Amino acid sequence: MSQIVLQPPSVDKERPERLKPERSWRLRPRSARIGIQGSARRLDLYLCVAVLSLTAASAAVAYVDLGHFNVVAALSITVGKMLLVALYFMHVRHSTQLTRLVVAGGLLWLAILITLTMADIVTRGWIGVPGR
Repeated sequence: MSQIVLQPPSVDKERPERLKPERSWRLRPRSARIGIQGSARRLDLYLCVAVLSLTAASAAVAYVDLGHFNVVAALSITVGKMLLVALYFMHVRHSTQLTRLVVAGGLLWLAILITLTMADIVTRGWIGVPGR
């Protein structure tokens, strides 16, 4: 009975020199490996500071009594944070038309839900409840 010995193929012998993996990739910083430029890192830092500032502002608005303007102020700050996150962190600003269409569809659906909810709240007293 003969024994069969399986050996893995030698990958380095078959690959040309230009396709061999670079050995020193772990020694370089992550930004050099993925190609992040200095201005992009700076923009990410500014955006992070902006989102954190808006978060602090929304927390501060919660402790200030502005009457009915509290809701308007909180929603305005939230919309600003949402725009920063969607446009820059989710890369919608530089994405394809299909992605923009999907985002617009999601916002349209959100607007429909908010409109129907507000219509329900506004019209609750129009029809009297029998027995009252």
